[in-house]
Amino acid sequence: MIVCELAFKQPDPKRPGYSLHEVDYFDHGWRGRRGYRLSLRKNLKKDYFEVYRYHHDTGLEEVLFSGDFKDALQRAYDETKQVCGEEWGSPDQECQHKEPVISIFCPKWPAIRDKKEKS
Repeated sequence: MIVCELAFKQPDPKRPGYSLHEVDYFDHGWRGRRGYRLSLRKNLKKDYFEVYRYHHDTGLEEVLFSGDFKDALQRAYDETKQVCGEEWGSPDQECQHKEPVISIFCPKWPAIRDKKEKS
């Protein structure tokens, strides 16, 4: 998956200190594991990324990692691979904000898409 660092800038109206955009890696039910979801978000107040577990039974959030974007992607991949197994695949790619490595959530995506449609 291609993940764009710029997509995490808009605040969540329900939780203003965090980004509206999140990436969910897995949720309960994967291989019989129940109880939490693993996600990536940006802490806008502290200006770093967080990989966290949301525990469905308690509603608690457990932050596993806080830091820069690249390291957060790696931590999310490592955690997912540990839970989901070796066949999970390759780590996420950082969006380059241009083709061929661009996320549909990148702020530059509409302009690129529109340019392609006009061609």
